[in-house]
Amino acid sequence: FIPDDLRTILASRADPTADFRLHKRFQEAGPRTFERDFDNWQFLAGVRGDLAAINGSWDVYASKGSLRAHEVNNGAVVIDSLRNLLTAPDGGTSRCAGGYDPFGLTVLSPECRSYLVAATSSQTELDQEVLEANMQGGLFDLPAGELRFAAGLGWRRNSYDFQSDRLLQQAGTVGVPAKGSSHGSTSVGEAYVETLVPVLYDKPFAHSLDIGLAYRYSDYDLSGGDDTYKIDFNWALIEDLRLRGGYQRAVRAPSDGELYVASETESNSYGLVANGQGDQCEAGSPLRRGANAGAVEALCLAHGIPAALLPSYIDTQRESLATRSGNTGLKPETADTYTLGLVWTPEGTGFSLAADYFDIRVEDVIGTLTSAQVLASCFNQDGSNPGYSASNFYCSLIQRNADTGRIDNVYKPTFNMGSLETSGIDFQLDWQGELGNGARLTASSVVSWVDKYEVQAVKGGPVYDYAGYVGTLPTWKGVSQVRYQQGPGRIGLRWRYIGAMEHSSKVLNPASTTPPVDALSYFDLFGSWDFGTRLRLGAGINNLLDKEPPQVGGVPGVTQNSTYDIYGRQYFVAVTVQL
Repeated sequence: FIPDDLRTILASRADPTADFRLHKRFQEAGPRTFERDFDNWQFLAGVRGDLAAINGSWDVYASKGSLRAHEVNNGAVVIDSLRNLLTAPDGGTSRCAGGYDPFGLTVLSPECRSYLVAATSSQTELDQEVLEANMQGGLFDLPAGELRFAAGLGWRRNSYDFQSDRLLQQAGTVGVPAKGSSHGSTSVGEAYVETLVPVLYDKPFAHSLDIGLAYRYSDYDLSGGDDTYKIDFNWALIEDLRLRGGYQRAVRAPSDGELYVASETESNSYGLVANGQGDQCEAGSPLRRGANAGAVEALCLAHGIPAALLPSYIDTQRESLATRSGNTGLKPETADTYTLGLVWTPEGTGFSLAADYFDIRVEDVIGTLTSAQVLASCFNQDGSNPGYSASNFYCSLIQRNADTGRIDNVYKPTFNMGSLETSGIDFQLDWQGELGNGARLTASSVVSWVDKYEVQAVKGGPVYDYAGYVGTLPTWKGVSQVRYQQGPGRIGLRWRYIGAMEHSSKVLNPASTTPPVDALSYFDLFGSWDFGTRLRLGAGINNLLDKEPPQVGGVPGVTQNSTYDIYGRQYFVAVTVQL
C-alpha cells in the first residue's frame, strides 16, 4: 500500500529497509461517540418534633442514595488488530476483506471495520449513607432579643466503585484513555453548634445588629480530626440599609475518586514553543538561544533526547498521553474566607441591590498539575528548576521515547499542591413590579468581578495570577433574567455572559501570540403552566441561538469545555407533581 512517491523517498535513505513512523488520525473508524446512562435513587426517612420549653424543635433522619453511570465509547481503534493488519504480508486481506491501507483517505470494508474498530465500556457506582440528628431553640433573652442556637451530630459514608472492560484496562485502543478498575470508601463523624446573638435593636444607626458564631468538629477515618468555625455579622444601620460580612475557616476532605482512582491515561495538550509553552528542547525554543542555552541542552540530553537529534529536534505533536492516579496519603484542604457586603432595599420600590467583597485563600489544594505546568517547571520557566537537573521533581514526571526523544507520557499524580487565592466583588440586582390585571414582572442580575486568581502549584513555588485567563475565571461574568407571570402561566428569558479572556500561555510568556477569546453570550428561554395547585408543566430551550463554543489556543477543534457550552441548543421538559 506504500504510495510510489513515498516509496521513492524511503528508498533514498541510508537503510531503505528501516522502519519509518507514520502519524495519522483514524478518520476511517468513524466518529467517536460517548453514550452515558445514569440511574439515580435516594431514600430518606426521619422524625421531627417540637421542643416547647426552648421554643425550638428537633429532628432525626437517615438517608441512603446511589448513582450508577454506564458509559460506552464507540469508534475506538483496537491496537492489536491494527498491528495485525499493518504487519500482515498481504496487507491484511487474509484477516478482513480488502485489508487495511493506512495511507491517504482510507475506506474500510464492513468486515475490516468490524475487525479494527470496537467499543469500550465502564461502569461507576457512587453510594452515600447519612445519619443526622439536630436540635434548635432559644437559650435566654437578651436586651435586643432571644439568643438562638442550633446543634447536632452526624455521620456520613461515601463509597466509590469503578469497573472497566479489558480494552480499557490494557490501554488496548488508540486515543481512548486507559482506566483501571478501582474502589474505596470514606466516612466521617461530625458534631456542630451554632448561635445567633442579637446585640442591638432599634438604636441610633443600629436598627438591628446580630452576630453569628459556629463551630464544627469533623473526624475523618483517613485524615483524622479537623475544626471549622466562623463568625459573621448582620448590621442594619436603618431598615433599608444593612452591612454584612465575616470570617470562615472551611475544610474539604479528599473525595473517594481523589483517594482511590486507579491510574488512567488521557490525552493532554501542552502547547507550542512559539506561544511560550511546549517542549523547550525544540531547536526553535528561545531557551536554547538564551543565557542558559548550554544548561538547557544538557538537560535535554540527560532527559532522553538522542544527541544526534538534538541540533534539529522538532516536536510536531504538542500533546501527549498523561497518567493520573489517586493518592490515599492526601490530607484535607483548608480555606479562609473573608467577606464584607452592603444590601440596600428601599421600601416600596420592589428594588434590591447587594454588593459583597470576598477574599478566599485555600491551602494544601488537592489537584493535579497540567502537562504545560509540568514542562514549564522542568525547564525552569517559573524558577522551579534553577539547576536544570534531570532529576528535578517535575522532570521526573516526563517520560520520553528513547528513539525519537518525543514526550510519550506525563505523570500527574493527585497530591496536596500549594495555594489558591481569589478575590473580587459579587453584585446582585433584583426588581419586581405589578403590571395590572394580575400580571407581574420580575428581573434580576448577578454579576461577578474577579480581581485576582493567584495559583501556587507547589508549596514554596512561584505565584501567578490567572484572573481573566482561559481555564480559570473570567474577569467579568454574569447571569441576568426577566420573568413575566400572569395567572397560571410564566415565561422567562435568561442571559448568560462570559467576559473576554486571554490565553493562559501569556502568564509565563507575556510575548505569546496565542489569540484571546472574545466575550460570549448565551440566551435561554423557559416557561411553565400550573394545572391547579399540584401539577406544573415546564419546558425550555437552553442556548437558544445555538452558539458554538469558541476556539481556544488558536487550534481548530479545541475549546474549554468546563467554561463554554459544548452541546449547542438543548430542549427540556419537566413535570412537577405535589402529592
